[in-house]
Amino acid sequence: MGFLGPGPLRVHINHARYYLDSILDDTTRLVDLGSGGGLPGLPLLLDLPAVEGRLVDGSEKRCQS
Repeated sequence: MGFLGPGPLRVHINHARYYLDSILDDTTRLVDLGSGGGLPGLPLLLDLPAVEGRLVDGSEKRCQS
């Protein structure tokens, strides 16, 4: 849908997962502001099932997808 930059999706997902090392062990909530196509929020939340998350974007089109 054009929400991500160039290159394969796998590259974007792997890049998003680099943030995992920055998330503290006792983190219970995660907010991805300006989430766009869902990165990095979606992969992070999939890898952190105990963390409650919200993806927020100002574009109505991106929020509907």
